[in-house]
Amino acid sequence: VKYSGCGPISSGLCMNKDLTKVVLKSNNIRTARWLNVSSVEEIDYDKIEEIGYPVFIKPTNGGSSVATFKIYNKEEVENAVAEGLKYDAEVMIEEFIKGDEITCPVFAGEMKPVIAIKPTSDFFDFTQKYVEGGAEEVVVELEESLHKEVEAMALATYKALKCDVYARIDMIITEEGKPYVLEVNTLP
Repeated sequence: VKYSGCGPISSGLCMNKDLTKVVLKSNNIRTARWLNVSSVEEIDYDKIEEIGYPVFIKPTNGGSSVATFKIYNKEEVENAVAEGLKYDAEVMIEEFIKGDEITCPVFAGEMKPVIAIKPTSDFFDFTQKYVEGGAEEVVVELEESLHKEVEAMALATYKALKCDVYARIDMIITEEGKPYVLEVNTLP
C-alpha cells in the first residue's frame, strides 16, 4: 500500500505547522508570519507586537482547529498559550490575515476545483468544521489571474513538501487579492 499524504514531516491530519512554514518560506511561498513557544515563559510580547493583533494561537502539530484561539490583545495571550500546550509540546502564534478562506485539493500533482469556505462565525473553528450548517463550502471560480497564482502556489506547496497522491492546501485571499498558504492537510 502506498502512503497517501506527505513525507516525513507529516503528523496526523495536518502537517507540523512550523516545519511547513519553514519549507514554504524557504521556497518563497507566501505564508503568514509566526513564532513558536514551548512554554508561557518563552512568550515574546515584542515579537507579537511586531506581528500585530489579532493573532491566532494554536498547537503546532494540531488539526481541526482544536485549541485554536483568535487573540485580540496581550492580556489574552498567556491563557491561550497555556491551553494550547495542553494539546501539544509547542504552540504557534501566527499573524491573522484578513480575507476569504479557500482550500485547494491536489490529487496526483493536479489541482482540482477551488472550494470557498464561508464560516458563520469569526473563523473556521472546530464547530464550524464538524457541525451541520457550521459553514458553507462551495466550489468557486476565481478571477483568471488569481486562479493561476493560487494554483501555482498550491502546486509549489505540494511539491516543496514532497506530497504524494493527495493533499489539501488551505489559503486566505486578502481583500487586495493576495493569497497566503495557511496549512496543508495530508488526509483531506
